[in-house]
Amino acid sequence: MRSVKPQPSRAGFTLLEVATALAIFAFASVGLISVIPMAIVTHKQAVGNTILAQITQQLTGEVQMCGPAEFASYNTQTWCFDYEGNQLTGTNPTGTVYRAETVVKTTQLPGQTASSTSLQLVQIYAVFDPTPTGTTLTKQVSSGIPNGVVVVSQPTTPTVTVGL
Repeated sequence: MRSVKPQPSRAGFTLLEVATALAIFAFASVGLISVIPMAIVTHKQAVGNTILAQITQQLTGEVQMCGPAEFASYNTQTWCFDYEGNQLTGTNPTGTVYRAETVVKTTQLPGQTASSTSLQLVQIYAVFDPTPTGTTLTKQVSSGIPNGVVVVSQPTTPTVTVGL
């Protein structure tokens, strides 16, 4: 009688299967890796916009807390901030990355007389501007589109008319 030897099992992958798997992996990896630079840029922009919003909010709070006599001091005042949004002191200090400027404008409501100045607008312009001259901030202010506006009521002596 003849004995039948069992055939050894052929476990493993063929070269074609391995090459196909590597091709699929390489194709997926290239797609994922190509998204990373765009994600980094988007993240930096989001962080910058958040810091600009915090700067605008900080200046809005300062304006709202001051009295009507101090509004003139906010006209064309410039602030400098670092990468984290911390306020820097001095004229054009080193490390300035964000700049903000406030402009105070007097406005009249319909029906008010020309001598009445009951409302003032404090416009806040904040930009990412690491240039030493602040050219980006100057362009932002000249465009007339502020990041925030605070409407401040300045009390005036009311005129009371009594009719019979």
